[in-house]
Amino acid sequence: MAAMFCIAGLLPVSAAEITKFLYEGMVFQVLDAEAKTVMTTFPLGFKDEEGNAVAKYTGEVTVPPTVTYDGETYTVTTIGDFTFMVPSGADANLAAVNLPETIESINANAFAGSKIASITIPSGCKFIGNSAFTRCENITSIEIPEGVTTIGNECFVGTSIEHIVVPNSVTLMGMNFMASVSTLQSAVIGDGVKTLPANCFISCTGLTELTLGNSLEQINGLALSGCSALETLHLPASLHTFLDRALINMSSLKSITVDPASEYYTSVDGILFSKDMKTIVKYPIGLRSATYTIPEGVENVATCCFDHMDTFTEVKAPSTLKTIGKYGFWANDHVTVFDFSNTQLEEVDEGGFTMCTGAKTYKFPDTARKLGDLVFYDNESLVEIDLGNGMEYLGDNIFQRCYELKNLHIPASVTYIGSDIFAECPSLESVTVSPESKTFCVEDNILFTKSMDQLIKYPIVLEAADYTVPATVKNIYFAAFAGNTHIKRINTGEGTEKIESYAFRDCLNVEEVWLGPNLKELGEGTFMIYDMGYESNIKVIYCAAPEPPKMNGYLPGEIWETATLYVPQESFDAYKANFRWNKIVDMRPFDFASVATVSEDLQTPSIFVEDGVINVTNAVELSVYTVSGSLVYSGPAKAVDNLPAGIYVVKADNEVVKIRL
Repeated sequence: MAAMFCIAGLLPVSAAEITKFLYEGMVFQVLDAEAKTVMTTFPLGFKDEEGNAVAKYTGEVTVPPTVTYDGETYTVTTIGDFTFMVPSGADANLAAVNLPETIESINANAFAGSKIASITIPSGCKFIGNSAFTRCENITSIEIPEGVTTIGNECFVGTSIEHIVVPNSVTLMGMNFMASVSTLQSAVIGDGVKTLPANCFISCTGLTELTLGNSLEQINGLALSGCSALETLHLPASLHTFLDRALINMSSLKSITVDPASEYYTSVDGILFSKDMKTIVKYPIGLRSATYTIPEGVENVATCCFDHMDTFTEVKAPSTLKTIGKYGFWANDHVTVFDFSNTQLEEVDEGGFTMCTGAKTYKFPDTARKLGDLVFYDNESLVEIDLGNGMEYLGDNIFQRCYELKNLHIPASVTYIGSDIFAECPSLESVTVSPESKTFCVEDNILFTKSMDQLIKYPIVLEAADYTVPATVKNIYFAAFAGNTHIKRINTGEGTEKIESYAFRDCLNVEEVWLGPNLKELGEGTFMIYDMGYESNIKVIYCAAPEPPKMNGYLPGEIWETATLYVPQESFDAYKANFRWNKIVDMRPFDFASVATVSEDLQTPSIFVEDGVINVTNAVELSVYTVSGSLVYSGPAKAVDNLPAGIYVVKADNEVVKIRL
């Protein structure tokens, strides 16, 4: 079967049917032999009948309406993909291209990157493909004729267009239509467009006038984000949906008005509400208010409703409030207290208060049930939070980068705690859980599930150099130890079966790791160091599991090269054959049975370890051996230090014990 090719906007044709030919210095390709239609194509790689490479298009080029090939006349209906693109089709000196009225389609990347200063799109054109004029930085104006129905993705990105009118015939506009065209001052969207695409006018910082068509039903994500000069926005009656972050970062927007015939929205003092006034949809940043009282009766704060309100010092919530949508109060820098204690608030969605850097206190009512992911992300001043007595759900990373948070009390009602909720919380001193909780508990300031079968969080501020996970623990949670720089030796416990991803991320000073006999799985990035300028300090890993645990991802490269891995003698070959574990160059068999009966702290009344030092009391003679039998110290009983991490046999007079440093 012949290979198939697809040309943007056209039906596939077989390779056998593709015919290219040269006509007056331009390369053409037959589209339909019966209809006698052709398209232009780029010259790169095409040779004439004498075998000479065809030169790239330069200067002023005029595309003919018809061409002759093999005695037949063909109509030029399409500007093909990449035809005048720099560098595949044109050079930097291409100054102008004249198109015939026969053109119906301008395909993907047709003029991308060219230096033409203007272009006249023929009146019969119906299709403009993806990136057709992207990076044509000298184009300052363009007229899209009535009759065009489709405009592709990123069509005018990188141009210098100042004014654009999308005619009523256009029914489909692609994403990033004019993204980041800072020269754009005005835009008119025709009545045929029902969806304003994602990133349509994102970061068009010079846009001051925008007219939306009377058939527009939906504005997609980030469509008008960063239109920082637009002061007013009028919405047609047909509009019924805003997608995520459609209107964020519009710093000059002072008023949103709505066609009175709308069944979906209404405007009060330039502020956008749902028609029934139960949802506040968008508060324009340009109003520059210091305080605002959300009207009584409002039940919902919509997604990104109050984003980047850097002038607010106080927001008063109505008693009727029930939900706060995604990023509802995103980057309200100067509000210090968010008090919802007298509301009926039930849920705050993802990022509800993210980057509220001035907020010190939050108070939630007993009706509050759920705080979504990243709700308090980067609340760097947060010191106090009252979750109420009804909270059930705490999402992922909700307190990440809350640098001043020192204490958190988790009420008995909480039944779910997301992953890495205290990431980058360097001041966190204590987490307490209501003793009535049936789901969670705290032991020695470490957060566990009530049954002690899951270790959820080991706080960064805990200063112990050694820690052994309780034998009851079967699962070490996502990023449970992340960022703790005090631990040097970690024993993951006899019962642990799974260590989730990033459990020991950025634990910079861990030197020795003991992985227990029941371990079955290591998550991705378990021991990764992401702190710039640092590497893993792990020198020794003891893995007692008889079967090599599944490893998702790889250990850091420095562990491969410098660490020693001890594995069960009987499993040495299996580890050597494992394509992840065998990345560790120095792998050695070890008799774990010889230490299986030694107590975890390995202390006796006369011999004990403290801060990496072997201490001896009530003894005269002392000998210290490695487990392989090498003598490392012999003499009068004294404290012995500066020994590498590992297992040692210590003989003090007639007392013999095994200890671990």
